Amino acid sequence: MEFLLNEIYVRERIDFTKLVSLELARKHTWENITSGSREATVLFFTLPSTSYEVRCEVEVHEGDNVWEYTNAVHDLFHRPEKPRDWRKTPAYLLKIREIYDNGERAMGVRIYP
Repeated sequence: MEFLLNEIYVRERIDFTKLVSLELARKHTWENITSGSREATVLFFTLPSTSYEVRCEVEVHEGDNVWEYTNAVHDLFHRPEKPRDWRKTPAYLLKIREIYDNGERAMGVRIYP
């Protein structure tokens, strides 16, 4: 954790226009992305009324630095009991295009860009 705090989670090194995620199930999102659509919407919701919609362009990464980093961070926080086969878990690089505040007070106000 000290390494992450001192070397990775440094504000000057973080690109706040991007998110990463893993594809663990290869179901609906995987089918949509691999069928040609490179757009996705991520919803962040917390009860009772905090809601943000993040519209993104998606890149799929397998076998490169983004893929390796995303899988490593996942395993660091989730500490799987047995080693996973990373080849089965592609990474998504989500490039943020727009963010909307969908909370009950704003109801769809664009806040980024």
